[in-house]
Amino acid sequence: MSMIRVWGWDAFPFTGAVATDIWKRPGISWFELLATDFIFPKIQEAIKAEKYIFLYGAEEPKVIHEIEESLKKMIDDGFSIVAFNVTKSQLFWTRLESCMLSKLQTRADLHEPLMQDILRLYTNFKKDGGFAVLTKGSRVVINESHVHVTKVLVQYETWKKHVNVNGKTFDMVFREQFDRVYILPRCHHFYIPNMVGYIPEDVKCPVCPRMMNNIVKFECCHGAH
Repeated sequence: MSMIRVWGWDAFPFTGAVATDIWKRPGISWFELLATDFIFPKIQEAIKAEKYIFLYGAEEPKVIHEIEESLKKMIDDGFSIVAFNVTKSQLFWTRLESCMLSKLQTRADLHEPLMQDILRLYTNFKKDGGFAVLTKGSRVVINESHVHVTKVLVQYETWKKHVNVNGKTFDMVFREQFDRVYILPRCHHFYIPNMVGYIPEDVKCPVCPRMMNNIVKFECCHGAH
């Protein structure tokens, strides 16, 4: 089912060999796999037009409010941003988990950039309670926890004056501001849902050369995704 959800008839006859081959195609964009018109109306049109796209999700209503207030200011200032709140979008989360499942079932290298990006998005929501993805078209600028991205958003009035100065575009200034507020966490985590059916035993940390600890965690989100 995960192969069908992600690839449709391109994965026929839906065997392990086909799954392995299809994920080896060059130039696969994890963002475009998730950003379908079925989930986000007219998002492909925004991608082709090279608009800024902001996907976000958070468990705390206060965080959602801060994000949306800042986005409104940016849009009012003339920046072409298309935003989607996916906190309660079951279609989005199902597709994300299907991507993870389909990829992991091919015994994928967890250090592969595409795999790390998918795991980062999922982990940011599960660990920190929220995430934010900023793209320009299909090019991903930010894929991080809401903890740091929200800091950039609420400081918008202080850094917006640098946009279009010395050739710096909106996304360049956004990234620079993010790099200023970002603090490298003491521990690096990523979450893999238990339904994937394949949990690697030994994984080297993508940040440092040490082996990662494998911890089983039981969690209840009280009805929230």
